[in-house]
Amino acid sequence: MMAYIIKTFLCSGLLYVAYLLFLQQEKMLRFNRAYLLGSLVVSMLAPLIMVRSEMISLPIMELMQVASTPPPSGIVMSGAPAASHENLLPIAAWTIYLAVTALFLVRLTRNLLMLTLHIRKSHRESWQGARLVYGQHNSVPYSFLRYIFLDKEEMESGKIEKEILYHELAHVRQWHSIDVLFLELLITFSWFNPFLYLYCRSVKLNHEFLADASVIREFTNTGYYQQLLITKASVPVQAILSSPFNYFNTKKRLLMMTRKTSSGMAFCKQAAAISLLLAGGFVFSTRLAAQETPKVLPKQQMPSTVEGASSQLMGEYESIINKYRSDDKKWRAHFLQTITDADRDRLETIFKQMSREQQSKQTVAFMPPIPPLPKVVPTESQLNAWKNAAQYGIWINNKKVSNAVLNNYSPIDFEQVFVSKLSKNAINYGKYYYQVDLMTKSFYEDYYNKAIADKRNRLIFQTFRFRVHKD
Repeated sequence: MMAYIIKTFLCSGLLYVAYLLFLQQEKMLRFNRAYLLGSLVVSMLAPLIMVRSEMISLPIMELMQVASTPPPSGIVMSGAPAASHENLLPIAAWTIYLAVTALFLVRLTRNLLMLTLHIRKSHRESWQGARLVYGQHNSVPYSFLRYIFLDKEEMESGKIEKEILYHELAHVRQWHSIDVLFLELLITFSWFNPFLYLYCRSVKLNHEFLADASVIREFTNTGYYQQLLITKASVPVQAILSSPFNYFNTKKRLLMMTRKTSSGMAFCKQAAAISLLLAGGFVFSTRLAAQETPKVLPKQQMPSTVEGASSQLMGEYESIINKYRSDDKKWRAHFLQTITDADRDRLETIFKQMSREQQSKQTVAFMPPIPPLPKVVPTESQLNAWKNAAQYGIWINNKKVSNAVLNNYSPIDFEQVFVSKLSKNAINYGKYYYQVDLMTKSFYEDYYNKAIADKRNRLIFQTFRFRVHKD
């Protein structure tokens, strides 16, 4: 969550600074509107975009790990460090966030209800595709969605100029209220981002530029309209969700009416701005650290014979297994726990006398010991990416832990990491898509020493058959 907040903050800030430096002074009003809104969308969505990037390659002897289970090490695993569930800081942070968000949500709901009630209680009539709402406003006209709010007495006495009405009509026709509502929703749920308030100010100012341009096209007397703006500048404005006639920054509006931008300059700046949006979306996206397929070296093979084991030995092999076999679905685990050393050694002796083809057909089989996994220390960026619970499941020292536990570690705390991609038939597929198995220094040292010391062949259950290629 913190990584998302930081990325959103930085992305929105950089894109807004670029707007102030290169676009705000240019008369590319429709493009600027699209850029401001697009910047907000990019900054909010970019951290949620997952871009697959390759991690380190692990040159291990054999790909043993199964995507839906922890790595089979064959040793007793110690417990993971205490999880951060007892840490009250995240709880306090979420409590504050939800409380402030609720206040903003109440404010937004209240403003919408007030406008809705005012529309219902007031007299309305259609005009130029908009709806005029008459009431006692004691202010200049303002608009919201397709409604234009007017003071009844001033309208009846003809004190409201046509330029003012067409200004509000431009807000209605260009759906500026949708932009305002979008910004209000973003502020409600991301109130901690100060750049959103600057975006809101710039978007509303751009709305005024657009409405002013529409009035100038309708009425050619630019000087008169500018004087009208100055006259109305001191009149109080209405609710935050509305688009009032004299919103703010009258001086900037007067200057924008007379400013011109060459087509060549506009094209260059628009192309640069679009490139910047695309770059922002890529730079602030989340990298999925997917491990490359480990290089699998030729496996050591169990000894075998050309002539194979006799039928008598094969029968003895099966009879030993049947001593431990049962109808219980968990009989295999019980088999591994209860088989005696003498029976295990006898099975291994017979298995070595089998041919390759005979070995391939056995449910109970043997494999040579596998070398320990090499030391691999993750990077800081990988550790941060793995905190995303929607993408990664975390095992530390062979125990499933919360992704938040990684906040208690730094990269140098680990000496082995293995990232595997879950198959679609894995139990946890959908909850997350990558499994990250980590070993701490002390755990890896213990694991390594035991793996080196264990020279015994491994007793396994074969769940599939493979073809035997004969020379």
